[in-house]
Amino acid sequence: RPGVAVPRYPLSVTIPDPADKAAWKVVSPPPQLPLATADALLAGWRGTRPVVEAEPLDGGIMNWNYGIRVAGSPERFVLRFYDRAPASCAREVRILALVRGDLPVPEVLHAEVNGAGGYPPFCVLEFIDGISLRELRRRADAKGVADAAYEAGRLLPRLTRHRFPRSGILSPEL
Repeated sequence: RPGVAVPRYPLSVTIPDPADKAAWKVVSPPPQLPLATADALLAGWRGTRPVVEAEPLDGGIMNWNYGIRVAGSPERFVLRFYDRAPASCAREVRILALVRGDLPVPEVLHAEVNGAGGYPPFCVLEFIDGISLRELRRRADAKGVADAAYEAGRLLPRLTRHRFPRSGILSPEL
């Protein structure tokens, strides 16, 4: 955006085979996020409860993901920054809201689709503890992959409830 300085941090991605996303990984972790910065960015969401934890999460390829906690809550949340594709924040927030009644997706608790404090767009999501399909494949867990594929196939028809006026790449407005 003109006139707004957005910090860029070195991020290198190793992509051994473009057809095999399961092998993709971030070589350098997300930058450290000072608690004071997380606290300031999330002031509109967290209310009077300060952020007491902001730790990088493993597994992100395109976004920076942090596990965060606020004082007085045992819950963990995900703070996701959209550095490489800023328009993806608004699109993902809208898609998650659209399909939430039909599919098991994390709840969006807060979003700053234009960014804030010199940081790119971000959102706060419900933390879902589990294992990714990528990790199941890395572990060669054939039963785990088969179970995940079965569940994806079982839920896929629910997506047909959501129609768009034309095909193509979704804009942030869907």
